[in-house]
Amino acid sequence: MGVALALVARRVCAGQATFGDVLMVQGLVQQLWAPMQFLGFYIRQARQALVDLEDAQRLLSREVSPLELAEAGDDEPEPMGSDRSSEARQGHDRATGSFLLLPPASAQIPVLEFRSVSFRHQDSAPWVLQDVSFSVEAGSRVALVGSSGSGKSSLGRLVPRLFDPTAGSVLFNGMDLRQLRLSELRRRLAVVSQDAAVFNTSLRQNIAYGRPKSSREELERAVRASGLQRSFEKLDLSLDTVVGERGLRLSGGERQRLALSRALLRIPEAELLILDEATSALDASSEKQFLDALDVLLRLGGTVPALLAITHRLALAKQADEILVLEGGRLVQRGSHAELAAKQGCYARLLDAACQAEQS
Repeated sequence: MGVALALVARRVCAGQATFGDVLMVQGLVQQLWAPMQFLGFYIRQARQALVDLEDAQRLLSREVSPLELAEAGDDEPEPMGSDRSSEARQGHDRATGSFLLLPPASAQIPVLEFRSVSFRHQDSAPWVLQDVSFSVEAGSRVALVGSSGSGKSSLGRLVPRLFDPTAGSVLFNGMDLRQLRLSELRRRLAVVSQDAAVFNTSLRQNIAYGRPKSSREELERAVRASGLQRSFEKLDLSLDTVVGERGLRLSGGERQRLALSRALLRIPEAELLILDEATSALDASSEKQFLDALDVLLRLGGTVPALLAITHRLALAKQADEILVLEGGRLVQRGSHAELAAKQGCYARLLDAACQAEQS
């Protein structure tokens, strides 16, 4: 546009054009400008569409396992939040292709059991976990600790079957996870991860996402337990406040408290509560409030869910019945806080590092 006006201005100075010619050229250039902008927009959209098409083709060409095919042909899933804890559940017999009855939770069978589990992302990749074995009994509290890169979060991702173990097996109520429908398995879990998924809707709907039929009293109890109630009072929020895309109106700590509220709301149904660095964005005061409230909530109702806490903050580990210490993908120590603190080992080093961090 500037070049065209410069050329016509030059002709005006040379006496070869009039001021009216300048206005005419300006009008013509402006008429061309809008279509050129649209052309650039559509070129960008076409490029993005081609990238999305490649992703869709990659997804469609993915091999589907027999278990996933069996799940796809299964009956319609039950509404989220439905309670089937007292009913028999189904598993899949890969040898016969049929589904078996999965017994309800039992005090005689561990809720979660790892049997010689090893894991790596690819055949040529280094091992993330090596020969890990442990069990989580019904109603017990187990803490999984270790330094960064020790494999804690990878182990946690094996439980809801985000990955399958490369070797060994993971059992839930005595059955291999690979024999269970994903929908049935995940209905029995409550998970709080480091990165909480927050939707552009109200706080009420975000918290009740995993249990839509929750009562207002249950919602408020979960909000108080997670410490989110204090943010309500400080920022003049309510359960009907829309939080924005990805929780734009919330801080990192508040998003994590929202995820905690969501998981606590599922405690009456969930048989296993997994906390994956769930208190990493909370200050010491908020963490203590959460742990105290969690202690009360875990004992509500007739059954107490088991707790697997993956953490590097030892305040949570100190309250566990058993502490598992991972180092380099291997289970190197296990025992209570008092037992491990008295030994010279990985846990004692983690404890010393935590004390030094608090003092500095």
